[in-house]
Amino acid sequence: MIFLAVFIVSCFNPGDCVITATNLVKVILLNTDGAARKTTFLKIVTVEDGHDFLGDSTVTGTSLRLPLHPDRLQTTFQFLTSDSISYTLQMKYTTFTRIIGADCGAFLYYENLSVDSTQTNFEKTRIINHQLFTSVPTNLELYF
Repeated sequence: MIFLAVFIVSCFNPGDCVITATNLVKVILLNTDGAARKTTFLKIVTVEDGHDFLGDSTVTGTSLRLPLHPDRLQTTFQFLTSDSISYTLQMKYTTFTRIIGADCGAFLYYENLSVDSTQTNFEKTRIINHQLFTSVPTNLELYF
């Protein structure tokens, strides 16, 4: 019984910070009929600063994690697939800072995620979750 009491108290010691903040949008890639789409990307570039996330490598899969820029309220991505098709996706969002605790510090949270339909050429986009948290499995579905 003493061990259990010590264990419970130790869980709330300073420094036990649970961080749920992330800047990664979790994206699922789908065909227009809703089936998973395995795609090879040759380039994934942010328009605002020209950063190429892939460099000389490629990425293949049915999902992506796209980082949002912390100093802006929108991030625009350009994608180039292995079949030489170019796509654009602009995501808008708001941020707020929350202090988790004196020993944990402050963290930036992202919410109100949306896709600017005038700045995308995917067949369809669907926001699944408007907030970015580490526990959220999917934020966005892209149909193409």
